[in-house]
Order: sequence, then structure tokens, then C-alpha cells
Amino acid sequence: WSMYFAYNGAVYLNLVFVQALHRLMLIISALALACNVALNLALIPTHGAAGAAAATAASAGFGYLFWTFHPETRSFMAVCWRESLRPLASLALASLVIFLTGAAGGWGAIAGIAVYSIALVASGGPAFRV
Repeated sequence: WSMYFAYNGAVYLNLVFVQALHRLMLIISALALACNVALNLALIPTHGAAGAAAATAASAGFGYLFWTFHPETRSFMAVCWRESLRPLASLALASLVIFLTGAAGGWGAIAGIAVYSIALVASGGPAFRV
């Protein structure tokens, strides 16, 4: 899940630079860092690597929410959310199919990729627009 925020960040952080919102980037990055450190201190002792992974995903989401609701970045973050809906819905559908069928291992991967790809094409996903 952290990769979702990282890939979107590759897009919207360029817009932050173009709009000269460097101070805002510093503030939001510092808040996300503080969230990450606090969650790591709380989760790693009891959950180990899984706690570290959860802390990373949660702090990335925390920063993403700040970007989403800040008045100066709200407009282009709305585009990021809108463009993410079809792939996320396709992922949810693929996950549901894997869960309901009990597909595991290689068969689960094949089923997930197939359902995700079909759902993305059927919904007119971003990669398939003309």
C-alpha cells in the first residue's frame, strides 16, 4: 500500500515544486516523519517487520491526507483520487475473487492478474484510454 502513495507522490510532488510550495512540503514531510517514528516506536517492539511495514503505510497515508485536504493542493489531489478509483476498484474486485474462490499461490496470482486486467479494461482504466 505504501507504493500507492509513492507512485501518486511522483505525480503530485512535481506539481508542488511547480507551484513553489516548498515550505508546505517541508511541513507535511515533517508531520509524516513524526507519525512514522511514533508508529515505528509503538509497533516494531510488538509486531516486528509487520509493524514497521504498517507504520510506513500509515504514515504515507497520513501525509497523503494532509495533501488532500490542504487548500493549496486540494484541486490537483482530487485528480489523483479520481484517477485512482478505477484501478483501486479493480484491485478490490480481484482481491474479492481470490478470497471467495480460495485461490492460492500461482493460481491466485493468475486469477488476480486476470480479474484486475479485465476489470480495468472494462472500466476504461487510465492505461487503456484513447
